[in-house]
Amino acid sequence: MKELLEENENGFFSLWSDKETYRRAILLCNPVFHDDPLFNHATGTLDSEDVIEFIIRYFDSRNVRPAIYANPWNLFPLREVLLGYGFRLWDELFVEVRGADPQSPTQSTLRPVEDTDALRTWIEIYESAFKIPSYWHREIEVRTKTMLRRDDVTLFVKYAGEIPVGSLAAYFTGDLCGLYCIGTPPKYRGKGIGSSMINEAVRVAGMRGARAVCLQTLASDKLTGFYERLGFRVAYKKQVYLR
Repeated sequence: MKELLEENENGFFSLWSDKETYRRAILLCNPVFHDDPLFNHATGTLDSEDVIEFIIRYFDSRNVRPAIYANPWNLFPLREVLLGYGFRLWDELFVEVRGADPQSPTQSTLRPVEDTDALRTWIEIYESAFKIPSYWHREIEVRTKTMLRRDDVTLFVKYAGEIPVGSLAAYFTGDLCGLYCIGTPPKYRGKGIGSSMINEAVRVAGMRGARAVCLQTLASDKLTGFYERLGFRVAYKKQVYLR
């Protein structure tokens, strides 16, 4: 399961970033999102100072501040090496998982994005929910238009009546569905929209053949209790370092 969870996470973020590999390390970089550790980071097997030095050179050449995800199964003394190269612990990323639910939703409030009009709505909700800077907008348009042509990813807009109130992306690898870009604009929070959106997405994933659903949260967001109430459990966590 660990390998499939990593494949899902890295596969989804590679839709937003350019992917480079070095030995068994995976580097994801998008200079447009230069200040974001989610779209610009190195992960995988980081087992030598040579690998760390390559990562630093790679991101520096693109004027991007590098982030490194330290997996718990990495036996190399990564923390000490990273501190020596000027990195600091920024946050922790929790990888959470639960079983999928094959039951059909009684009333669908999640609508898949299938055309440019719906995509504009998704982008508007996503940018509002995450307070996205305006200079990201064009790159988000380009990346999400590419997603519409793929079979392994679906963007969804959550509706309350005819009002769009939430964004979500479902990314499939094998029988695992990853949920990403889960957001509601500030004015719609505290109304149960997030819980409803995730529960429905879990059912949609089950109907599409997924046996498990995963997502990632940052420790600083303090959302593990929220997702625990929705049936998720923490499979493992990674330390995120920034230079």
